[in-house]
Amino acid sequence: MAKPSYTYPTFMLDADTLAAVQRRNVDTLTIASKIVADGFKAAAKQQGDRMRATVERFVDIANQAAKEPSALKPNEQLAEMKAVYLTALDDANAVTGLVLETHAEAAKVMTQGVLANVGDLMGSTKTA
Repeated sequence: MAKPSYTYPTFMLDADTLAAVQRRNVDTLTIASKIVADGFKAAAKQQGDRMRATVERFVDIANQAAKEPSALKPNEQLAEMKAVYLTALDDANAVTGLVLETHAEAAKVMTQGVLANVGDLMGSTKTA
């Protein structure tokens, strides 16, 4: 059985274009990394601030119950604690949304860089 013979075209890329693509890769990764780092920093700060407020509210409810046991009925106290807990869940969802937005923004930067690189490479290829 004879082996099939394939001829592949030889492509040559412009060295300046390759250098520009590599520079763009570095720039794109730097920008995307900064977006992610800044996003996580903002999310961590927001999470800390929100958690602090939640804990302070729980402590206030517990202190009020300890100082004035008759001020709130048990059901009212539990309802108030439930409301604080639901607010904490909303806060967690907001922080998660911030993280997702950060990732989407970084992915957009990466996609733009890749597409620009592909366009440049396609434009600079020459068949030898």
